[in-house]
Amino acid sequence: MKKTSHQYSRKVLGMCMVLAISTTLTFTLNSCEEKENYGTPKITSVRTTDPATATAPITSGNLGQLVVIQGENLESTQEVYFNSEKAFVNPSFVTNNNVIVRVPDDFPTEITNNIKLITKGGEAIYNFPIDIPPPVAIDFPLEWVPSGGTLIINGNYFHNVKQIEFAGGVTTTNFTVPNARVINVIVPPDASSGPVKVHAVAGIATSKAHFRDNRGMMVNFDDFPICWGGNEFVVNASNVPANIPAKPISGNYYYIKKNYAANTWWIQETVIAYCGNVSVAGNKANFAVAFEMWVGNTWDKNWFEIEMVGSSTIFYEWRGWEHLGGEAKKLANTGWITVKIPLSMMTALRGETFKVGRLGSFKAQHETTIEFAFDNIRLVPLN
Repeated sequence: MKKTSHQYSRKVLGMCMVLAISTTLTFTLNSCEEKENYGTPKITSVRTTDPATATAPITSGNLGQLVVIQGENLESTQEVYFNSEKAFVNPSFVTNNNVIVRVPDDFPTEITNNIKLITKGGEAIYNFPIDIPPPVAIDFPLEWVPSGGTLIINGNYFHNVKQIEFAGGVTTTNFTVPNARVINVIVPPDASSGPVKVHAVAGIATSKAHFRDNRGMMVNFDDFPICWGGNEFVVNASNVPANIPAKPISGNYYYIKKNYAANTWWIQETVIAYCGNVSVAGNKANFAVAFEMWVGNTWDKNWFEIEMVGSSTIFYEWRGWEHLGGEAKKLANTGWITVKIPLSMMTALRGETFKVGRLGSFKAQHETTIEFAFDNIRLVPLN
């Protein structure tokens, strides 16, 4: 019996010791937690890392900029956000009063114009706008795109685009952004002529060019026909022959493919003549002859002659392959593109009112095969 009593006493003593140790440990941990008072963080200012301007706070920043967040109770900083973007926090650059951090390069998905700093003691919000470039929409390689086709918008800062808006308030989200300079948008069926707006998180950009620009329309081969010239080369959009590779983009159009010998200086079938009254007035630097063009067979020599009427009539030699062909100085298999020839390039043109007489004829100084299509010849302002 004594042995059993002794064992029982040891058991009770052991339990008491465990309880005592547990109680002591709990007390100790609670005491440590009570001592670990992080305090509520507070941001008082932001400055650059330049020692020369260390005492001068800044009120805004830039993407990718290294800044010093100053304040109180910052030593347990875990996360820092500029707008919706999380910055990388290096613990080596964190003290109780300073956090050195780089503004993220990524464009935010939400703009709050705030810094949010999170510590073990809480979070601090501080007004600090980041200069985020809004989108810039410049032009379209092809202005006349049919419904359901892909309109390419060239510009810059196409980040976090929300929607594309056509004239009249028609909007769509059916687009892709392959990079920050290009948007590919499917043209909705009710899209109208006019500027196109790009809505992004950082702002709204309006295109300089007009989608389906019909200002100053002279010849579109439908309700505005050729006055004289190559009428027999106008293609009926509802009945395009199988041997014509150029397909319609906005109704009837002009298409020709022929061989010409050298020193052929007047080719009436290549003439697209205009006999109407559309003209523009003002500084010629503000206007351009515009049209849609399609090139099939390689074009790297010869030119089209454009008759322009100002204070007198001039004949401008347009070598499109030089202007549009880049370093190669040639064009081939272009698909439909929009071409604008600024009147300022026509140095001999004088006056304050300008009108197009004819586009063409083709001048074959060298033997060649030409293959072209044209549509929507117009006089437009340069935006």
